[in-house]
Amino acid sequence: LGIRDRGDLKGALLHAVMGGAHRSEIQAWTDEYVPKLIARGVFKEALAAIRKHRDAGDHLVLMTATVDLYVPELSRALGFDAYLCSQVSWKEDRLEGWLASPNMRDEEKASALRRTVAKFPGRRLVGYGNSAPDLPHLKLVDQAILVNASKSLRKAASGLPVEFKYWL
Repeated sequence: LGIRDRGDLKGALLHAVMGGAHRSEIQAWTDEYVPKLIARGVFKEALAAIRKHRDAGDHLVLMTATVDLYVPELSRALGFDAYLCSQVSWKEDRLEGWLASPNMRDEEKASALRRTVAKFPGRRLVGYGNSAPDLPHLKLVDQAILVNASKSLRKAASGLPVEFKYWL
């Protein structure tokens, strides 16, 4: 397959499963999927944290390695001001499925955060994460929070000023 990294694998899988889908099909799927995801797949504590930050006037940026098929809609529905995610390629109105941007994880996510922060100098940064690929960007924020961290993730984060939260 010529797969060299996770981004290549993500693109190959997306191309194989959804390649050729029309933009309107993707939008219909997104319109159905996002409300279900929020209702069943987002921790209540996460929704409360988003609300708390929104009420405090914080600038909210959703950062995820997920592709941009539904992230823009999810970001809007949750009340984020912006989003940073992996982007897919299109040919006219047909999904090619390959990644059109670097995979938004690890150092790529940290680089994207640096570029975003440069637009908002002096803002206090709070970052949330739930996996080892989130550690590079969590090192850049004023308050780092790891959610539902596994034992291996807690070990990887030892020595970092990280708060651990457990959401049910």
